[in-house]
Amino acid sequence: MAKNGVIMYYDLLEQLKDFTDEQFGKLTRALLQYDKDSIIPEFNDLQLKLAFKMLKPSIDRNKEDYLSKCEKNRENVLKRW
Repeated sequence: MAKNGVIMYYDLLEQLKDFTDEQFGKLTRALLQYDKDSIIPEFNDLQLKLAFKMLKPSIDRNKEDYLSKCEKNRENVLKRW
């Protein structure tokens, strides 16, 4: 089953409160694109580069948890049938 979303926590608002709307939008778009297609963005803005590097492990961890849960569910269905 394909993953159809990304988890973004509310504390992100506090962490990025000093970002402009443009920076916040670019980062959000990059995070979504990374989670969906594993495309690592190329930013000229140092703040965006650092924020992406800081948030990337969380996205990777959430994706790994999701895939692990899917695999466990698949195994449970196969045991049942």
